[in-house]
Amino acid sequence: MTEVAGEVADGLLVHPFTTERYLREVTLPALERGLAASGRSIDGFAISFSGLIATGDSDVALHEAATKVRGQIAFYGSTPAYRGVLALHGWGDLQTTLTSCHDRGSG
Repeated sequence: MTEVAGEVADGLLVHPFTTERYLREVTLPALERGLAASGRSIDGFAISFSGLIATGDSDVALHEAATKVRGQIAFYGSTPAYRGVLALHGWGDLQTTLTSCHDRGSG
């Protein structure tokens, strides 16, 4: 899908379940292949990234927010479509574990 975005779109919204390494080694090369296929360069192509952030006005609120963000990350990690991000870092088996936890309701 990233390659197709490079071919036909004006920009790309990067999913928050990514890492700098995945972006550099997987996403950007795919984007550049798509841009090249359409005879375009990355100049003027918009890339946006919305990170997962935990904030709070007290230690308790920050802890609660961080727990929610960790839960969101675990949910994304349980999704087979995002196994590639984990696998790039040598954590591919974690996706299966997270799926099992999510399926049991403990994720």
